[in-house]
Formats: sequence, structure tokens, C-alpha cells
Amino acid sequence: MPYTFYNSTVPVFQSALQSLAQILKKAHSHAAENNIPADDLLSWRLADDMLPLAFQIHEVGDTSMKLVSRVQGTDPLPWSWEDIKTWEDARARISEAESLLAGVDEGLFEKRADETVPFVTGKGTRETVARGWVAIYGLPTLFFHLTTAYGILRNKGVGLGKPDYHLAFTSPWVADRPTSG
Repeated sequence: MPYTFYNSTVPVFQSALQSLAQILKKAHSHAAENNIPADDLLSWRLADDMLPLAFQIHEVGDTSMKLVSRVQGTDPLPWSWEDIKTWEDARARISEAESLLAGVDEGLFEKRADETVPFVTGKGTRETVARGWVAIYGLPTLFFHLTTAYGILRNKGVGLGKPDYHLAFTSPWVADRPTSG
């Protein structure tokens, strides 16, 4: 696989969504085993002044969606974290984001890598080139919220380990490679 703008972004975002899905699958099992309504997990937080798990799930999906919209030049979908009220809503958000990434036009994505794209900050709308958006906003935001979701669940006793987070990222690269020895 050549190292291109597309190959260095879209598969990473896809892996993040797969990682989140794996983490949430284990969280759902934890809830069932401990007689906790799964929807209650969506309100869990690391600290009182932090946003809940539902927000973290939203941000991983929303950042993935915005990667597609920003780079392909379409309007972002009007997603809100407050729309994630149930476990099914959370799964649906991940599925929607996965579908958007699967539908990316690789040629258009490559063509627009150095074109200007808008993004919203606390200080209003700014502009940067698409690959700049990925570097300064997309990847940091994606990993912050994926890691925070993991941390929330781990802190609440869900039996998660590094492989639950990491395997989705390593599998595409090492699964088919022969081992030495």
C-alpha cells in the first residue's frame, strides 16, 4: 500500500471506529454481567466536569464524518452528541461514520489534500489545507476522544486492556505478514 494522504488518514479513522466498537462491545458485556442497564454507561464520566461517554462516542464518529465532509467539500451532517441516548444510538453513530468512510472517493480525497477547507473553532471559522486539518484537528481529536472513552470505561471497572484499543490499528499491518524464525 503506497503512503498517500488517503492511506494515511481514512484507514486510521476506520481503525479508530473499529477500536471504539470493540471497546463498547466489552462494555456492553460488562453491563450485562453486572446488571447495569447498558444505556446508563452513556452517562459515565472520568470526572464531574468532563463530558460523558456519549459525548466521547459522538466525537469519534463526528470527527470521522468531518474528515469526509471537509476533504470532499461537502457540508458536515448536523450530528449532536445529545442524540446518543441509547446503546443502539451509539452503535448507529459508529455505523454511520463507518459507512461515510467506506464511501470516500479516494481520487477526490487525494486531489483535495492541499486545498483549503473550513473548520470551526471557539474563535469562529478558520481555514487550512485539508492535510493541515487532519494534522491539527482531525487526528488529535480522534485519538483524544477514543482514549477518553477507553479511560472512562476502564475507570468504571470494564475489563479492558491495551489489545482492545490497539488491535484494530495493528491488524491491517501485521495480520498477513509472516513471522521470522
